[in-house]
Amino acid sequence: KSLEHRVMKVPHHGSRHTLEEFLQEVDPELSVISVGKNLFGQPNPEIISLCEETGKVYRTDRHGLVVFYSDGSNIKAETYNSTTKD
Repeated sequence: KSLEHRVMKVPHHGSRHTLEEFLQEVDPELSVISVGKNLFGQPNPEIISLCEETGKVYRTDRHGLVVFYSDGSNIKAETYNSTTKD
């Protein structure tokens, strides 16, 4: 796969306009969706399911700040919001 990556920021706040083919081509182990409370139904449940098929999904509306750390081989995610730390 030419677009395969381990971490991906999901485009368009995870809207239904995100292409399934694109997500399958990238095939991320970790995905982050930058989204807040909105009237547009974002992130779309189908997009979340597609991302969950390949790995862990982080959402800024639920996890708050998401920080990824890497030593060049391994990737670790830490999340921070007002009440919890993953």
